[in-house]
Order: sequence, then C-alpha cells, then structure tokens
Amino acid sequence: LLAAVVAEAGDDRARASWRLINEAWGGACAKAEDIERALAAAGLTDVRAIVGPPWSPCLVVGRKNG
Repeated sequence: LLAAVVAEAGDDRARASWRLINEAWGGACAKAEDIERALAAAGLTDVRAIVGPPWSPCLVVGRKNG
C-alpha cells in the first residue's frame, strides 16, 4: 500500500504551500507518523515513511502479508 502525505521537509513556505495544495485538492492533512500508526494497526508490515526532496510529498508504504 502506498499513501502520500504532506512532507515536513523544507522551509516554512514550502510546507505551507504543500498544505494549501493538499487542502485545495481534498487531501487529508495527516502526518506521516499518524499514517504509519494507522497502517500498522490495520495489520500491514514493513510500514515506513520515505522522505524525498522538499518539493515532493512524503510517501508512506506498507505490505500486507497473505
């Protein structure tokens, strides 16, 4: 499973811009840690956040066994 969330990297302006874009397009404003916990609670394994450059969203991934 792959979920994109607003990145916490970059300066204040970049983070604010991403939050605005996310809000305008109807995305959730959850933090990567919150999504990681939710995926782990749902039974996914190997859950982790993949942080990219400041201009990209943070990707949270997890694997469902079976």
